[in-house]
Amino acid sequence: AFSLFRRVMVDNKTLTLQEYSASSGSVKIVLNREYLNKLDVGAYTLTAEFKDGIVSTNFYVIASGGSYYSTSTNERYTYVPPSNNPRTGDDSRLALWGTLACLSAAGAMLTAKKRKRREN
Repeated sequence: AFSLFRRVMVDNKTLTLQEYSASSGSVKIVLNREYLNKLDVGAYTLTAEFKDGIVSTNFYVIASGGSYYSTSTNERYTYVPPSNNPRTGDDSRLALWGTLACLSAAGAMLTAKKRKRREN
């Protein structure tokens, strides 16, 4: 796929080779920090052009510590600083899972009672 790669565009503007880097493999494209610092907060469309077609995706520039509301997706995107800590699942919704476990246990008990009544 990398041999078919031609160029990168952001909002239909072709980027120079100094504004991004591309490497082979599954065609990894990285926008340079200097280029990203020039962009205003908001939504952008990144397009990679190949000899046999194009592929596009959206990305959002969010100010450090800030957020961005997208009117096209009706969603708020919030900046979360990167962390070197692995995700442990501590942020899971313990109350939700506990409630589901209690409901499951209650259902199992009711089923057992019904079976016991039928046997008698």
